[in-house]
Parts: sequence; C-alpha cells; structure tokens
Amino acid sequence: MCYNVCKRNFSSKGSSSMYLKLRNMRLRRRLTTGDMAEKLNISKSFYCQIETGRRRLSYDMAVRIAAIFRAKPDTIFYQDHINNSLNNQNNSSTIAE
Repeated sequence: MCYNVCKRNFSSKGSSSMYLKLRNMRLRRRLTTGDMAEKLNISKSFYCQIETGRRRLSYDMAVRIAAIFRAKPDTIFYQDHINNSLNNQNNSSTIAE
C-alpha cells in the first residue's frame, strides 16, 4: 500500500515537529494523504500543504484532524504553538536590544 508521502519542504515559519508528529500519527494508522484529505473533505494537495507546513492550520481544521485520531487538538498542535510563540518573543527581544 502506498502512503503518499508529501514532500518535506518545511516552511521557515516555526518548528517542523508538529508536522512530523502529524505525519507519524497518520502513518501509524496506515492512512494515506489521500485518506486524510477524503476524511477532511479537502484536496490531497491541500492536506499535503498542511502536513508540510506550507499552509497555515486553522482552528477548525486542527479540530477536524484531531477528531480523526480521536485526540484533542492540543495533544497534536499545542506544544509547537507554545514553542513558536516563545521563539518569536525571543527573536523580537533580541532585535529590540
């Protein structure tokens, strides 16, 4: 079975750990990117853009993705959000100095 791997060209915004976690969760459930897209009622390319970080993840989409894995959105996405916020604060204070 093909698992349709999205090309890993992560955006420069934020960490890639959330996207790797999402991909790993998908693969553990033996879901393809096409399966995910179908469950989310979006195109496969849109899903790949989410998984690789090229498309910003909306709250609604985070909830829908988490529901597929029977998890809370925070379990998948929150720690990366906190890390990105802290990195942005650190970068801003470094620039201001």
